[in-house]
Amino acid sequence: MKHHVLGLAAVAVAGAFALPSGASASALSDARALAKLDCAQERAEDPIEFRLAYGTGHRAIVRCVRVELRKAALDCREDRLEDPAEYRAEYGGSGRAAFHRCLRDKVG
Repeated sequence: MKHHVLGLAAVAVAGAFALPSGASASALSDARALAKLDCAQERAEDPIEFRLAYGTGHRAIVRCVRVELRKAALDCREDRLEDPAEYRAEYGGSGRAAFHRCLRDKVG
């Protein structure tokens, strides 16, 4: 029984990242979740450097996620300014939903 519950949980988590790109709020929350996973992996790989960059305690991951999202936002803005037509074609417009989809792609 436990194996079935774990299997269903894994499918639910995998399905959460495979949502259609039309939902802006889910694209932003996906970007945050991916950034959090990246930060946790970064902390596991090099804890000393992570501590120096983001501090200690439960807020360190939050700081890391904020930095990752800011970097992704800068990349997305740069992409949008460099070639607006390609940006619109790739992310389905130039509004907030497209920006969130770009964030999700840049972080993940």
